[in-house]
Amino acid sequence: MRRHQAHGLTLAQVLGIVLVLGLVAAIVVPNLLNAINRGKQKRTTGDIRTVATAVESYRIDEKTYPVFVGRVPVEMLIPLIQPTYLKAIPLVDGWGGPLLYESADGTKYVIRSLAKDGVPSGPTQGATTDFRHDIVFDTGSFVVVPEGTRG
Repeated sequence: MRRHQAHGLTLAQVLGIVLVLGLVAAIVVPNLLNAINRGKQKRTTGDIRTVATAVESYRIDEKTYPVFVGRVPVEMLIPLIQPTYLKAIPLVDGWGGPLLYESADGTKYVIRSLAKDGVPSGPTQGATTDFRHDIVFDTGSFVVVPEGTRG
C-alpha cells in the first residue's frame, strides 16, 4: 500500500516568497505615496485657482481686492465671496491645512498653501518637486508651483 504524502513548501521556498513580496512592496509603496501626494498638489492648485477666480470677480465689482494685512485663512473671505462669487469656498489644501490669503492694500493679493509639512518653506518662485514646499499664487499666476502643473 502507498502512503499518502502531504505536499507543502519548504522553509527555503517560504523565505523566497517572502523576499519577493518584500521587494515588490518596497517598489510599489513609495510610488503609491508619491502618486497620492501629486494628487493632493493638483487638488490644491485647482482650489487655489478657484479662490483666485472669485477674488478677481470681487475686484471687478468692488474695484479692489479684499484687504487683509498678514496671512489669514481664506475662511475670512466667506462674507465677501460667498455666495455671490463662489458657492462654497475651499478652505483647506489637499493635506488638510488651511489655504491662506493676504492683501495689504487691495492692489494685489497672494493665496498660499503651506503644503505637506504645514510650515512656510521652499523657493520664492519657480517649479518645485518637493511636497513640503509652499504653493503660491500671486495676483493672477502661480509663482511657486509643483513641477508639471500649469501656472
